Amino acid sequence: GRDDRIYAMLRTSADGTESALLVYNFDDAPRTVTVDLSGSSISTNQVPVDLYEPGVTPPPIGGSSYALELPAYGFAFLGVTLSL
Repeated sequence: GRDDRIYAMLRTSADGTESALLVYNFDDAPRTVTVDLSGSSISTNQVPVDLYEPGVTPPPIGGSSYALELPAYGFAFLGVTLSL
């Protein structure tokens, strides 16, 4: 299916101080990508930081489901805060 063209992962620095949500769209068409954050330890009430395009503000995270628009073959590298 087309959902296998979407990939998301959470990466945290070795010292545990920085975390990033990486989302990829390997589809040849723009997609609204919805990432299930439940069980990820990502705080569900925050505005992530765009680590790839400084000055761009990604949509806020307001719950355990996070949707964002990605262009064809696009990606997002978002700095996030974890709730530990």
